[in-house]
Amino acid sequence: MSFMWIIRKFEKAFFYIPFLVLALILKVPFSLKCRKCGRFLLFDWHATRWGFCKACCSEDPKLLEGYYVKPSSFLIYKRVVSLIGKVIGKGVILDAGCGSGFLIHKLGSMETRFIGLDLGRVEIKSAASKCPLADFVIGDATQLPFREKTFDWVICTEVLEHLKNPYSAVKEFRRVLKEGGKL
Repeated sequence: MSFMWIIRKFEKAFFYIPFLVLALILKVPFSLKCRKCGRFLLFDWHATRWGFCKACCSEDPKLLEGYYVKPSSFLIYKRVVSLIGKVIGKGVILDAGCGSGFLIHKLGSMETRFIGLDLGRVEIKSAASKCPLADFVIGDATQLPFREKTFDWVICTEVLEHLKNPYSAVKEFRRVLKEGGKL
């Protein structure tokens, strides 16, 4: 163990101790170990409050629903993958704002054609290396470089809140969706 590792643990403990003391005073229920797998939860306040670690939570949809007040990206993607994986059949799917291709990589085993779109060249390069069977395009979600009625599905996670005009992106998504397509 390095000296810096020990210092980081002390920093976390000194930050975390007041929350534990307050929880004891207010009689707020919490657990220091995961109720399912026994993993140590001390430095994750939400996990101690719920009593389950992220891994156990992501396996159970009921736990996943209420785990975090604001879910982490990991849990959001885990939930999106499970929901979309159940309903998507064959077709063409656009992942607008694909980033490094995590979602396409997780859904890629299905009999579909994936196209990832992102503004960043580095992200597109990373996504293309992870998902060689998908196509990737550098572009803007508010001005999609695709013809009308091209996609059966348009997936857009963690993107709209970063756009200056999210409504123009949603209009573009509608334009490129086929009749009966899903956003």
